[in-house]
Formats: sequence, structure tokens, C-alpha cells
Amino acid sequence: MIPRAKEYKKNEGSFSLPLVLPDTKDGNSAALVLSRFLPALSVKKGADANVKLITAKTEKKGEYTLKVTPSDITASYGDFEGLRNALATLASLYTDEGFSACEISDAPSYHFRSVLLDLARGYVELPVLREHLVRMAYLKYNYAHLHLMDAKSYVMESEVVPNVEGYRQYTRDELRELCAFCAEMGIEIIPEIEFPTHTRSLIKALPELACDIIDSERAREIISVPNVIKSLISDDGSSSTWAICIGNDRTYEIYDRIIKEVCEVFSGEYIHVGGDEIAYPHLGAVPNWDNCHVCRARMKEKGISDTLALYHDGFCRLYEVAAKYGKRMIKWNEQEELATPPAIPREIIIEYWKPSVAYFVKETDPALIRSEMKMLRDAGFDVFNAHFYYTYNDENSYMTAEKMNAWTPDRDSLGLMGGETCAWELGNPRYAYYAHRLPFGMALFADRVWNRDTVPYDDAYRADLFASALGKNGLGSLPLSPIPAILSPIPHSRAECIQPEPEHAPAALEAIADVKTDEIYAPHFLTAYRDYLRSLIDHQEKNNAPVGEAAFGEAAIKE
Repeated sequence: MIPRAKEYKKNEGSFSLPLVLPDTKDGNSAALVLSRFLPALSVKKGADANVKLITAKTEKKGEYTLKVTPSDITASYGDFEGLRNALATLASLYTDEGFSACEISDAPSYHFRSVLLDLARGYVELPVLREHLVRMAYLKYNYAHLHLMDAKSYVMESEVVPNVEGYRQYTRDELRELCAFCAEMGIEIIPEIEFPTHTRSLIKALPELACDIIDSERAREIISVPNVIKSLISDDGSSSTWAICIGNDRTYEIYDRIIKEVCEVFSGEYIHVGGDEIAYPHLGAVPNWDNCHVCRARMKEKGISDTLALYHDGFCRLYEVAAKYGKRMIKWNEQEELATPPAIPREIIIEYWKPSVAYFVKETDPALIRSEMKMLRDAGFDVFNAHFYYTYNDENSYMTAEKMNAWTPDRDSLGLMGGETCAWELGNPRYAYYAHRLPFGMALFADRVWNRDTVPYDDAYRADLFASALGKNGLGSLPLSPIPAILSPIPHSRAECIQPEPEHAPAALEAIADVKTDEIYAPHFLTAYRDYLRSLIDHQEKNNAPVGEAAFGEAAIKE
């Protein structure tokens, strides 16, 4: 099973259907969860329950025990997350012969286990999104981080931010229903808006958020670089639209209304407000704060010496807004603030994604990363690990099986909350390979935020990864190993992924030929993976050469 259980003892025999759950609140919840994990499974409720659900005192959130015998099943847990985890394990034990007999005692090593789904750079259809969320519950994640705003769009329907460019949005009712859907499966949604960078769409919709430029010639010089991203330049070419005016009181009035609107939809504990990538001058992605009448006035009024201090002043102001609506704020670390502890409230959670070194690097310094996270922890911040080099799914030099085998969120015992894996550009059609690739990345990462120990990537483990991504056991080890097929190196263009063993694609396709989409929780993944295998076969036949992912399109430049 993925993630691996802490203690697992396999016994003889199996429990055969039908399942009969108690007709109680927990029994009703369990029936709903199991119907999503195993759609074809027959589940009954009644006084003669052969599935016993027992609440008990546990040491950790999400802890559970599970015992399966040929005659009954017993799950013991301390909270709903523990019940959900027990049900996820139970579902992973299911084959056509029933539920394998065993005894399991299990608990997560980290209490924060999350996946970021980027919805702001391309619309993700709701059925596909729900499938990803069911997969997350099956893999025992407890947080879903939805990236709703970026330079391209704000995908939540809003009365505050007009949709002047007409991009597709989710209605607030759709997002409320998504929150309820997640709550039924033990997942809390963390909504993310952007502040103060990645805000071109906001400035386009609300021009009053733009800086009041002092020297337009100077602004034009900054953005007149060879690699400038033209969409990040104001219509009159006078400034970058990468960052809002952070010194303007009106900015915080608008963000108050945005956050209030977000909180009316998302009822969880957290709100993420961005905060990364202050400036990339070589792309024209720069703030105008030191060339703005309003920001300069704010700096003078507060005795602020530089724009980094102004950036932290902005987060102090936004923190008060989030706290007013009962939310605990999360922000990305900004590499420019890692020399000394940032001057922001310690209640703000830091999502560590990047060390204070050049962005485009092949390797990173573990000692530097540890020292920076330790600095944040010693300063009093709660921190979770989303270091891009290990946790991002969208680049060739990021998450790979080889690196993840030796990675945990907190190997140095700094007291980190846990970790998050990120699917940037998820809805972008040019990243269509996510349809068959992301489920493996989710499964691989789930094990790393559940267990501290490593595991050999043998055939049995690869089979478990595929079963977890798909939601069906009993297929054995596919001839086309999921790890090399999905996580092999991708060139920087992301346009092509060389498959080491394309000659095995026909056998792999045959191995999953009898799986029916209405029997599993992952019909979209099954369809996408079959299409991927067919593309390998087709390319092999036409070119008599190893095939990549060119059929899935080239990637767009990130904004």
C-alpha cells in the first residue's frame, strides 16, 4: 500500500463481501468515503455490521489500527482523519478476492501533507479536479492547496475583482461544494491568492493597484531587457505589472474585501497569500516600489530603509486583515529575506520553496537549505518543506524517483510541519502530460510525507505506486515500470520525455485492457495513461525510435 504502513502483518485468508457498516454517523461517513475509493463496491449498513468502527484515544492526529480477518474488519481511530486513513488502507487491500487479512498499526510521521494544484494558469475541469482530490484522500493527504490567483488570472468568481479578460472561472457555489466534498474525505482546502507579486491580472482588473511611477524613463529602462515577458508590461509601456503598489492604503482596503470573499467560501484554518519572487529583472518581472510616489511616501512615513523592509511592512498589514477573518496566514519564503529572520509576525507559516541561491541550478547545497530552514525555525516560525528541487512535478531537474528515495521533509529534525508537492501549470493544455504523470508524483510524495525511512524502488513498490495512482490492486507489476515511464528526466523545454523501455508499451497496455473506468476512482487517469501508451506505440511504429512526450505539446513560459 502507498503510503507504507508503519507496522504491517499479513495473515492467511481474506474477508469476502458484502461489507456491512454500522448505521451510525461514522458508519455513514465511512460508506461515503468507501464509495469514492471503490465505486463498484457494495456497501450495506445495519445492526449486523461486520465492520466495527471504534473510537479510541491516540497519540497522533490521523493514527489508526486496522484488523482484517476472514469474518470481520475492525478499525480503531481517534479522529475523522484516522478513520479516513483506515478506510484508505482498507481500500488498498481490496482485490477481486476480497480484503486481504492483516493487522496494521499506523500513523503519519508528519501532520502536514499537502498537494498544490495550480488552477490559475489554466482551467481544470471539475470532474478531473475531484478525481485528484479523491486520489489525495486515498493517499492520506490532509491538505489541498488550490492556487487560485496568478499573473494570468483569478479563477474564483468575484464581486471585488472584475473578470475583464473573460477567462473561465469557478463559481463560488462550485468552490463551496468542492470544500464540502473535501471535508467528507478528511481534506482541508487551503486557498491561495497572490500578494504582492504575480499580480498582473489584478492590476489589469483594478488599475488603481498599480504604482504611481515617478520616473517613467527609468521604468522603461528596467523593462527593456532582451528576455522581457511582454504580458508583464503596462499598456503604455511605462512600467512592469509584476507587483502591486505595496505602499498604498487602498491596496489593503481591496485585499480586505478579497480575503473576506475568500473566507466566505473556504472555511478552513489557513489562507495562503503568495509572497515569492519579488523580482526577476532579466524577465522584466520587477516591482516599481522604489520608483513610486506612494511607496516612497510610505517608506518615509514608517522610517523604512529599503524595498525588502517595505515588502515585510506589507505582510504585517496583510496579516492583520487575515487575522481579522480568523485565518492563519501562509506565505512562500522570499529568497531575499533568508539572510536574517524576516520582520513579520511569527504566527505566519513559511512555506520553504527556494534557498538564497540562483534560481536555475542543477544542484543545491543541503547545508545551506538546512541552515536557512533552521534560521526560520529558531526565529519562531512554523515551516513546511516544498523545496522545488525535490517537490515540484513540472521540470526535468525536480522530482525524480532517485532523489525522492533519500528525501524526507525534515531529515535534520528541525520540527518542520511536513511537506507539499506542487503541480504548477496543471490546467495549461501545454502541460497535458500531467494527466498521466501527476498521479505517480502524488503517490511517490505521499509516502515521503508519511514515512521517514527510505524504500527500495523494486518491482513490488512500483506496482504499489501504480495501484495507488489508479485505485485498483491485483494487476501485478506492469511490464512498463511506472517510475521510469513517468519520472524519467525531461529536457528543460519539457516538450519531450524519453521513455527507457518503449518496447514494453504494448504489453503494459494489454495488462490494463480489462480495467473498467466505472470500477475505479481514477477514470481520467486510466484513459490518459492508455493514451500515453498508445502514443508510445504509435511513435515507435512510425519512427522506429524511443518515444517522448512531444505529442503532448510544448510548455508555456511561466508567469
